[in-house]
Amino acid sequence: MAESTVHKSQILVVDDEREHAQVMCEALERVGHRCELAYSLTDARGRMDRKRYDVVVTDLMMDGRQDGLEVLRYAIAPSRRRRCCW
Repeated sequence: MAESTVHKSQILVVDDEREHAQVMCEALERVGHRCELAYSLTDARGRMDRKRYDVVVTDLMMDGRQDGLEVLRYAIAPSRRRRCCW
């Protein structure tokens, strides 16, 4: 039987708690995904401006604010033509 090709996603993990972000990224990489980290809304926006991600995983409450919602709004902005699951 021929080996099937599985598409692995390019994932951006956004969390102001670095340890949480790193654990999530390591778990995703163990199953074969490519993962990058951002630790703030500003960092996440910059990364999304430079690169296309298949999936964005974000903490909703960063630095005591709902920055995670802003990350998702930025990811699905009309200019990016992306969908979002809440």
